[in-house]
Order: sequence, then structure tokens, then C-alpha cells
Amino acid sequence: VVPDLTGRTAQVTRIDAQIAYASVSTTWSGLPTTMVDTFASRHSGFLKVDTAGTYTLFVSSDDGSRVYLGGTLLINNDGLHGTREGSATVTLAVGHHPLRVEFFENVGGAGLQLSWSGPGIAKQVVPATALWHQPPPVAVLPAPWVSADIGAVGLPGSAIGDGENFTVYGSGADISNKADAFQFVHRPLIGDGELVARVVSLENTNSWAKAGVMVRADQATGSVHGMMVITPANGAVFQHRATAGGTSVSARITGRTAPHWVKIKRLGTSVSGWISADGISWSQVGATVVLPLGATPLVGLAVTAHDNTKRTVAVFEQVIWISAAGG
Repeated sequence: VVPDLTGRTAQVTRIDAQIAYASVSTTWSGLPTTMVDTFASRHSGFLKVDTAGTYTLFVSSDDGSRVYLGGTLLINNDGLHGTREGSATVTLAVGHHPLRVEFFENVGGAGLQLSWSGPGIAKQVVPATALWHQPPPVAVLPAPWVSADIGAVGLPGSAIGDGENFTVYGSGADISNKADAFQFVHRPLIGDGELVARVVSLENTNSWAKAGVMVRADQATGSVHGMMVITPANGAVFQHRATAGGTSVSARITGRTAPHWVKIKRLGTSVSGWISADGISWSQVGATVVLPLGATPLVGLAVTAHDNTKRTVAVFEQVIWISAAGG
């Protein structure tokens, strides 16, 4: 079977444009002759998805192989065998998804090929344009926006954005109960107004993964907050915590998924959450609540994978702060 490669030092390290090795009884191009048999390989990088939708990944190998996506075993094609193909179908959001392909060769032929099909894509070897060696660049967010992981996240989060459009990567067990764990892209909240955003997509790391807009007293894990989020399978949720370290309370409307508009509105100590299918006609979720946000509150975008072993990705567009004073 594929050996545990943790902590091992590779004898050969290089960047491959594709994972496409025909099964041969000689060495793969560029490998030493000692690697005709009894060797293992690992390809690590990112799978870039430009169109959200349902994709099927295929791995053909001789001998065994395993494919991990987002840190989770997706295809197990392990064991001693000739050329054999395994596959799995997943729903993927727009963005870069951590990818790892592991392989081993015992005797006989050695071959490995990663293919896919999806929206507008007939089955083909995954092209070089969809495989990234390095993670996407973490750009400096334009002032006054900053990003931070709140609470005990399993994997570090990050964000790319130009002030109106953002891609946010977030781990964390949840934003809920008495302590939160998520990625928060935020700016100071000055005065009254509303933060509006369109959640374009959210990777389904869990049916309760969350992406949306939030006002928050501070960066403490149990901070007072109010947020309006979209989930992959549990609708739109307006959630708030009225006291620091207190329990979160939520209201939701089922049947809402990305793409969808969200809005969080603050007027003094009053906070409310709203959703819209078109960004024109808005519906309030739950009731308006009173939140003591303090003197230096924050407002921004919140993303959690609802699984501390994974990192979800959410895409936002047309993010805008509308001041009640017209500023």
C-alpha cells in the first residue's frame, strides 16, 4: 500500500505541470534508474476551480494511489494492481482547493494519471492551468481592511481582496455557542450603517459551514456580535451573542444557498440581518436585537469551515459599507 510519507525526505523534488505518467516498465522521465520499482511519490499543490459546480476526479494508477482534496481522502485506489481507475464526484466552489496525490510502485509497470470532468469540461487529464504549485498569493488588503483568525482554528486562514471583491479561506470549528473559531476580514465600524455583500460561492466542507457579514465588539473568541450568513445546506442564518462569553442565539430561513446577498445593519445598539436574491428586494431574518458593541467595534466578512481539520473558501463580491449618515 501507499506508505506513510510523513517526515520522510524526498530523494527527488521537482515541479510537474501535470500528473500524467503512462504505465511503463522503465523509469519515469527524470527519475534515477534506482526508481524503476519500489518507490513512492507525492504531488502536493492546489486544484484551481474557475466555475463552481459538480466535478468528478479520476485517478488511474499502477500500482496504488490515493487522492486527498481539502485534506480529506477523496479517492482510495490503493493496493497492488495493474492499471486501474478510481473516481469520486464532489461539489466545488470557485477557488484553490488543497490537493495531494500519493502513489507507490512495487514491481511491473508504473503509471499515474489524474483526470477530471465538470461544468463545460469533458473528461481529460487535469491541465496545467488548473494545477498550482504554490497557494494563491495572499495580497495585502487595502486599508482599512485586515484579516485575522479568531479563536482556535485548525488551519490558518487568509484573504485576497481589492476592497470590493474578496476570496476568503477559513478553518475553524464554528461561529456559535460561547466561543468562535473562524477567519474574519474586517475594518473599524464607525457610526451607523449597513455592510452589504453578495456571497458568490461557499465550499461545502460541512452543511453548517458559514460565510457572510458580521459586526463584532472585538477579536475575542466570545465577543458580542451579530452576523448574517449563508450555509451550504442549512439556509440563511442571523446569529447574535448579546453578552461577552454568552451563548449565541440564531434564526434562519431554509432553502437559501450561494449565490445570495447578505446584509448586516447597525443603528446605535440595534442590529439586524437581511437577505436578498437580487440585491434589491430584502427580507429580514429573525428580529432586530440589542447588542452592546462597545467603543471600537469591527465590521466585515466571516468564514468558518465548521470543521477544524479543513479550510473552506468563500467568494464575495460587491462588498460595500453604506453609512447611515451618507458618508
